[in-house]
Amino acid sequence: MRRVPVETDAAQYSLPFVVAATLVHGRLTPAEITGAGLRDAAVLALSRDMSLVETGEFNARFPAERWARVRITLRDGSVLDSGPHTTRGDPETPLSDDALSEKFRMNAETALGESAALKIEAQIMTPTSVANLSAFLDLVLALRGCA
Repeated sequence: MRRVPVETDAAQYSLPFVVAATLVHGRLTPAEITGAGLRDAAVLALSRDMSLVETGEFNARFPAERWARVRITLRDGSVLDSGPHTTRGDPETPLSDDALSEKFRMNAETALGESAALKIEAQIMTPTSVANLSAFLDLVLALRGCA
């Protein structure tokens, strides 16, 4: 496991790195795992100081369930503890439509720009019909320069 990833693929699968980036920035977006985000001194320092501990209880539930617990010891010795929790966005804990839209925009705007992301979002959040699917495909092809 890389605590100092040099590329996005390694960063997104490095648990210490993504936890550190989330703690430092209060979010995990493409900006935290690409470009300058990969060289963020505060994130890298925190990632290096982090300890990961597996538990038999959580391992026994994997891969059907993904559980975790985060404990953070502050400089003054106090401890923040998340308690056991599972992943948001799994089938058992689905994201709301608003949370799903927000996540889509956060990622799509980075790759496509705000205007294209909003157009695609409007298409995918509209109840599916043959007309909507056709419009969606036309939009995607236009964005790729194929139409």
